[in-house]
Amino acid sequence: MPKKVYYLDKGENESISISWGMSWKNTTVSYDGRELGIIKNQKELKKGHEFDIDDGRKLSIRLKGQFYPELELLVNGEVVEGSPTDPKVQLKSVYSFAFWLGLINVIAGILAIVLENAFLQKIGLGYGSIIFGGIIALLSYGVKRKSMVAMALLYGVMIIDILSIFLLIGESDANPTNGILMKLFFLVILFKGFGAIKALNRADKNKVESPVQS
Repeated sequence: MPKKVYYLDKGENESISISWGMSWKNTTVSYDGRELGIIKNQKELKKGHEFDIDDGRKLSIRLKGQFYPELELLVNGEVVEGSPTDPKVQLKSVYSFAFWLGLINVIAGILAIVLENAFLQKIGLGYGSIIFGGIIALLSYGVKRKSMVAMALLYGVMIIDILSIFLLIGESDANPTNGILMKLFFLVILFKGFGAIKALNRADKNKVESPVQS
């Protein structure tokens, strides 16, 4: 049974642990080792549940998303640090995914050229994939720096890449359907980068504008 532990303080003294079975059955929620409750199935988890922790604090848990479900954990309305919907976690997953996607395209393109593999070149790997991969990898650095412009360019390049697949139809015997579906799934993964950057930049702005407490 998978299990994840999240901490509510820097010293890691307060913990929230979540364990679940297949298809999110019997999701068990615990605070500092004390069981708060069990959510029977995915349908109930999507509705959301709220548990009392202590000192009037409330922990809410909910499964969000259709194509890429993520567990949302909030304490008094604030996202639990390190949890799946934490903007920092989401941004890291986006720029890491983009970087490795770009690197893989560069390596695949180099192999297609060096090996002079006709099949790899026929499915579009070569100089084009090297350039594409390089652009994606570079833009991932901008996304890491919380640049909304870099995020928009990254998303735009991915959309252009999908449109380019249609240009290859007729030139290749390969069925492009699987490739298109896979890259559409990539767009779903990358889309959360917009919300993550917006939330983090807003938090940074609030820190700057907040008056210093004496």
